[in-house]
Amino acid sequence: MVTITNQAFRDETLSVDGNEYVGCTFTDVVFVYGGGALPTFTKCLFSDVALQFEGAAASTLKFLNGLAANGYPAATANIADNIRAGNV
Repeated sequence: MVTITNQAFRDETLSVDGNEYVGCTFTDVVFVYGGGALPTFTKCLFSDVALQFEGAAASTLKFLNGLAANGYPAATANIADNIRAGNV
């Protein structure tokens, strides 16, 4: 894991898998997550941040979308509720 401390990021696209960010500021940044080790953010500030998913992370979202579109919306709603509650 790479630790990045007290950096300011602006108008960038960042691959975040496995990185640890401490005291960083993100403005107009796109976070790209590919499904690897989870990134961590401690005491960071965020403004106009977007998310992009690739690889295994994108495949997981496509799987969930397929479930929702093909008769299992309650299962995906339950997963979304657990995410919101921090139960994952």
